[in-house]
Amino acid sequence: MMPLSLLRIGDKVVLKEITADHGVKKALLDRGLIRGTTLKVLASDTNGSYILYFGGTRLAVDKELAKFILVESYQGGKFDEKTR
Repeated sequence: MMPLSLLRIGDKVVLKEITADHGVKKALLDRGLIRGTTLKVLASDTNGSYILYFGGTRLAVDKELAKFILVESYQGGKFDEKTR
């Protein structure tokens, strides 16, 4: 596993764990970020913020939060490429 903060634009990964405190974890779960969710990095900036695509939606994540989102490389079948 690796933190989301190591990813690049275009990377496809599977969410494995969120190690943030309970409040932050709950907020992410409420937005649909659950274990097993496939994610694609749509954008990142020099400040370390990311825009993620999953389940037909986009979510911005700052660099501090990205450190607590652990992922693995996506090895599955078809990934929904409708990102724009």
